[in-house]
Amino acid sequence: MLIEAIPLRSFEYQGRIVAAGSKPIPLPREKFEQMKTRGLVARVPGQRWLEVVCIASGPSLTMEQVELVRQWREAGEGRGVIVCNTSYRAALWADVLFFIDEPWWTRFHKDEVRATFKGEVISPAAVKGVTHLPSNVMHPRGNTGAGAICLAEFYGARRIILIGYDCHTRGGTHWHGNHPKGLGNCGSIRHWPAIFAGVARDVRAEIINCTPGTALTCFRKGDLREALGLPLEQTLGVTDEANPEADDRAPRRARRSRKAE
Repeated sequence: MLIEAIPLRSFEYQGRIVAAGSKPIPLPREKFEQMKTRGLVARVPGQRWLEVVCIASGPSLTMEQVELVRQWREAGEGRGVIVCNTSYRAALWADVLFFIDEPWWTRFHKDEVRATFKGEVISPAAVKGVTHLPSNVMHPRGNTGAGAICLAEFYGARRIILIGYDCHTRGGTHWHGNHPKGLGNCGSIRHWPAIFAGVARDVRAEIINCTPGTALTCFRKGDLREALGLPLEQTLGVTDEANPEADDRAPRRARRSRKAE
């Protein structure tokens, strides 16, 4: 039996050099297992989801949006949710937490994530307790939000919906305020349009940006309820049951129902 393997590091096989990050190669199971234990290869991922919502940390993010996504995810098969960085606090039930910056994890959020987050943690950073997905296998583009989109496609998504992708600071840096001292706060924002334009060019999945007031022009824009296929008149009824650990660190509008507005 042959297994499709992703080269994580360069190695010699059958008289030729297989470069790290090159196209998958078929390997006999025994050879694959030997090379896997040496950290040389990984199995080509199976399809996890058909549709994915990526939740970034822009200032427009609200718990009303997050609750809509939770209802959508629970209502059908083949649906996944990826949260970026500190947005895990708004959706502890999400399937994946994705981060790039190792200090964000090791210095500030490791213990809290382990105590509260229910999904898998994935990163290009090689740190203990985190699923390591090297940059030569799935390139995160140097931006967590962009990397989350690429990760969704990597695991098979054909349709990707975005919220929290403001890419401007008119309402602040993030819905949760600034990162702690030692982490960046949108310092490279002038480069983001080009990064996302590259994602729009390279990712073949359909991408719909449902972020109100987004500065990005490279993706098709849409209404979140419509993109999720939810009735426009649906009442949210957001409560802390959606996030039992909800506190003042949740999105500022997270603790108000639509009715209260």
